[in-house]
Amino acid sequence: MNDDQSGAVVITVDYQYDIHSIRLSGRTYARIKAGKPVTIRGQGFFNEERWEVDRWRFNHGDQGTVCVFTDEGRDIFEGYLDAGDVWVDSPEL
Repeated sequence: MNDDQSGAVVITVDYQYDIHSIRLSGRTYARIKAGKPVTIRGQGFFNEERWEVDRWRFNHGDQGTVCVFTDEGRDIFEGYLDAGDVWVDSPEL
């Protein structure tokens, strides 16, 4: 995990069907760790039928929550950053 506001982190969720990740700046991750509500557009992904835009929502409702959903209304993941099905890593540059 990276506490440096200038370094990037990758948050990955395992939603039993697949895994999904997003790369964040250290500054954005510091806001999330401080409990601030943050919503970020992901890089999107292709499912069996079409391209979908994903959104990541942190700290909405309870502190430490992470919710991943698509603009098409599909719920991908809902849980907590400190749960076993969520990883926060610092990519090596």
